[in-house]
This record gives sequence, C-alpha cells and structure tokens, in this order.
Amino acid sequence: MLYKIFSLTTLFRFINFAAFAGLVVYLFNRYLLPSVRKQIHEKKLLLQNLETQKQGLKYQLSNLDQALEQQNFLAQELNHKIALWAHHVSTINEQNLQEQIANQAKIDKRTKIKNEKLTFELLNKKLIPSIITRVEHDLTQKFNQEDHTKKYIDTILRFIEESSQ
Repeated sequence: MLYKIFSLTTLFRFINFAAFAGLVVYLFNRYLLPSVRKQIHEKKLLLQNLETQKQGLKYQLSNLDQALEQQNFLAQELNHKIALWAHHVSTINEQNLQEQIANQAKIDKRTKIKNEKLTFELLNKKLIPSIITRVEHDLTQKFNQEDHTKKYIDTILRFIEESSQ
C-alpha cells in the first residue's frame, strides 16, 4: 500500500514540486527578497526619520512655548517699566509746572513791586515839586499874618513840653 502511495509518478510529482518550490524559493530569495528587504529597510528608515522629526517638532514646540512664556514675561516687565516711566514723567512734568507757576508768581510779584516803585518815583518826580510849591505858597499866605504865626509857635512849644515830660 505504501507502494501504491509512493509510486514513481507520485515520487516524480513530489520531486518536481520540490524542485519547483526550490526554484520559487531560489527566485524569491534571489530577486524578490532583496527588494522586499530593501523596502522594509526603507520603511524602517522612514519611520525612524519621522520619529526623529516628531521628536524635533516636540523640542521646537517646547522651545516655542518657553520663548512665548519668556516673551510674555518680558512684555509684562516692559509694560511695568513703561507705566513706571510714564508715572515719573508725569511727576516731573507736574513738578516743572509747579516750578513754572512759582517762578511766574515771583516774576509777577517783582514786576508789581517794580511798577509800584516806578509809579512812586514818577509821582515823586511830578507831584512832589508841585505839592511843595503849593504848600510853600499856602504856608506863606498863612504865616504872613502874625496871629497865625504866634498860634503855630505856641502849639509847637506845647507839643515839645508834653513830649519831654
């Protein structure tokens, strides 16, 4: 029975099948396997490259987040400095305005005093001579009469006596 199963035809069929399978395996190993291995290797390299790019992008994202935080911090610090600077500028401007007001008040006061002095001097130059002339004239008329002269001298003497006591 084994003989019938393993007849010469079956044997040659197995040998042919083995030869054909060997040829297929040889051709696969010789021509297709290097191409498949190359494609697999290329896919692995592509995956590694993509993984490297992914890590690089994560690193860049981390750097961008840090840079953004740093920029936000610097912007807040700059805003604080600008507010502080604006406060100082407004304080200095207010001080300058107060100084200008004080200086203007001093200038106005000096101008007023100067104008008063000039007015007084002008009055002295113009009015005093005319007043002196008028008073001389009036006194001369008044004291030309002896009664008035005597009364005036008596009044002066009484005043002197009262002030000396």
